[in-house]
Amino acid sequence: MSEAAKSINIEHYLRLVIKYRWLILIPLSIALLVGIYLSLTLPRVYVAKTTILVEAQRVPKGFVKSLVSIGIDARIRTISQQILSRTNLEKIIKQFRLYSKSKHQKMYMEDKVKNVRNRIKVNVTKAGRRGADAFSITFKDAEPETAMKIANTLAAFFIDENLKVREAQAIGTSSFLDDELEMMRKRLVSVEEALRAYRRENMGELPEQLDANLRILDRLQLELSQKQESLRSAKNRLADIEKMIQTILEAKRTTPLPDDRIRPAPTVPGTEDEPVSNLDALKNQLALAKMRYTSRHPDIIKLKRIIAAMEAEEASQKKPIPEPRNSMNSSADETPESTPTVDIKFLAARDSITREMSTFIRNISELQEKIGSYSKRVENTPKREQELLSLNRDYENIQEQYSSMLSRKLEAEIAVNMERKQKGEQFRVIDPARLPRKPSEPDMKKLFIVTIAIGLGIGGGVIFLIDFFDTSFKSPYDVESLLGVPILAVIPDIQQKKDKKRWKIVLIVNLLSLSTTVFLIASFAVLAFYGVDETTSLIRRYVKF
Repeated sequence: MSEAAKSINIEHYLRLVIKYRWLILIPLSIALLVGIYLSLTLPRVYVAKTTILVEAQRVPKGFVKSLVSIGIDARIRTISQQILSRTNLEKIIKQFRLYSKSKHQKMYMEDKVKNVRNRIKVNVTKAGRRGADAFSITFKDAEPETAMKIANTLAAFFIDENLKVREAQAIGTSSFLDDELEMMRKRLVSVEEALRAYRRENMGELPEQLDANLRILDRLQLELSQKQESLRSAKNRLADIEKMIQTILEAKRTTPLPDDRIRPAPTVPGTEDEPVSNLDALKNQLALAKMRYTSRHPDIIKLKRIIAAMEAEEASQKKPIPEPRNSMNSSADETPESTPTVDIKFLAARDSITREMSTFIRNISELQEKIGSYSKRVENTPKREQELLSLNRDYENIQEQYSSMLSRKLEAEIAVNMERKQKGEQFRVIDPARLPRKPSEPDMKKLFIVTIAIGLGIGGGVIFLIDFFDTSFKSPYDVESLLGVPILAVIPDIQQKKDKKRWKIVLIVNLLSLSTTVFLIASFAVLAFYGVDETTSLIRRYVKF
């Protein structure tokens, strides 16, 4: 028979198991006893678990945009760090008196905090659809009720901290926007004041005043032309009056009058051969003036007034001369007249024209100053337009930023109100922690399997080693393979009566041992799969019964 056939000889291995059955039953029984002892004595740890659902924002994001930009994972990690902080864990330890037993009195607070921190676990789960993210919080403890209470407390702390974090972030954003808005408002006021001061300092040269300045400049130029024309006309009239006065004076010096009230007839300037009356000269001047001006012109009106006065005087000269009075009366009535009455009127007219000319000159000077001022305004308008354009551009940019910041500030206030009213994203407990009935540690099923595996492994290993080092013939085939001689017959064992009694005793002992092992296996299986506490309570109930 080949080595391959020998290696898979099941009958051989069965004979080995039967032969060395005690090497299997004894280690297996011991392992089962140890496993049962461990299952009864090992400290049991209970796990309480609560599941929290992350609900999406209740108000549509198209209406109110949330200010919390941190993702769910980062936010849970942040809150977890807060929960696992030493300050918070010390509160939990004191609240639930986790280490109040005498054996924990010498335990340092750092070790207590570390132990509690290791017993808390936060797992984030994603359901694969928007707004359905969730996470779970588990806590381990030897007391199931304590584990349940602490798990629910941690869940409540998560919910409260989430609200605080969201509200704090929203308020922080709103406060930041308040500061930026105030800063932007001050800049806007400063630019507005600069723009207002610039307009005030350059009033009259602004671009929107260009049309008005041009119209005023045209009107002033037209008025200047009129004043200059009036000045020229006044100069001409003054020259005519001067000529008339000169003519009258010359006529008075050359021709004596019998009476002081009779005026000499002056000659027309330029024609001294032929005497012409002063009235005729004025009429000629009036005719010339009517050719240039209308009847409402001031010069024509004055000439008409002078002619009318002279005609009235000539009419009074044609009256009879009264009788001479006595010397006393005549001396009392006479008044020295160095210039005839007509000459005084001409002098008054000359003074009036002179004053009128002075007024015209003053008006022309004022008009020229105004024209220069408005011309300078018109010339400076393009420069002011460029400067004002730069100021307006800065003002519009700051105003646009201010408006944008103001709209963001209003959105932030709405978002803060939404967070305060708890209409934003929230944590909601969908599966609160319940009182755990079955301990999670030690794992009884795993302990059961490991115990059986160790017991069988030890027995099987010992049998394998015995068989491996045994060099005796274990079957007839070993003799054939070694000697190369075929075997003709095999003599079985001859049993006597005492051998039969011994085999009966051995059989009974084997059955008892096997029954004990099966009992141990069944007991351990009940403890592992049904639970230690349940099995203990069940035994106590039947024992009392």
